[in-house]
Amino acid sequence: MRKLDENKKKLITKIARKHFKRLGFSKASMQSIAREAGLAVGTLYLYYPNKAELLRGTVQEFVNNHLNLSQEILASKKNTPSKIKLYLKERFEAVDEVRSRGDRGAELNRKIFELFPERRHEESELMISTLYRLLEQGIEGEELPGIKDLNSDLMVFMHAISWFFLPTDEVYDEQPQWSRLNQIINWFVERWFIPVKG
Repeated sequence: MRKLDENKKKLITKIARKHFKRLGFSKASMQSIAREAGLAVGTLYLYYPNKAELLRGTVQEFVNNHLNLSQEILASKKNTPSKIKLYLKERFEAVDEVRSRGDRGAELNRKIFELFPERRHEESELMISTLYRLLEQGIEGEELPGIKDLNSDLMVFMHAISWFFLPTDEVYDEQPQWSRLNQIINWFVERWFIPVKG
């Protein structure tokens, strides 16, 4: 079996993501993706045997971006409130980009959760574990005197913000706004954190 070119695979995934965003899952075609990538359709099928697997490739990139973001923020030297805000703003923008594509975005999200039902759970678990570790860092750095029970505080916090991270606009009467999510984060920050001087 011949070795596949990783750069070509990345190019295919990038082009496929653009097609799925613009057209949705049902209207995006393997032929048009192959054409834009400068490949024969048969070559595209060597990398991805069908459109569902190609969608999985684009979803995996979304997952990898989330993992990289989590690791970067956890390793940064910023104070804990700044880390939490940065992490949640980045996640909000990533979800909002998908959500704001109207009918195509909703159709694409339904297809992702239909084909890969584990995705919703994996995304939630990664967000919960990242926030847990951020709060834990804040406790260890003595920035969190207001947290007496980390698990309970995290559960309440997650319930307070989860509405902002629903994947499709079909469930909203009004569009989620970062400014409103930021107000909620600030409310918790005021109760958890010692203000950082300087």
